[in-house]
Amino acid sequence: VTISYIRAEGNFSTIVQTGGELTTISETLGGLTLRLTPFGFCRVHRTTLVNWSHASKANASQVILIDGSAHSIGRKYRSEVDKNIQPDPPRR
Repeated sequence: VTISYIRAEGNFSTIVQTGGELTTISETLGGLTLRLTPFGFCRVHRTTLVNWSHASKANASQVILIDGSAHSIGRKYRSEVDKNIQPDPPRR
């Protein structure tokens, strides 16, 4: 089972797994961001940390994951999201 995304719930965080299973832990999203960013996670909003390998597309306002869930991109996190977006290869 793989983590799809994590959402903040005060001083707790809810881990959402690919199968839809939810697990709430007593750790802040800030702490999880520091630990998980090296493993492909990206903070997209004050309340959301996504597993970037589960992103299917992103636009100026949201990231859509392969499970169909849409997550708003906060202004503060826009530059971090932009670093993770891979440009389309040039067409020949």
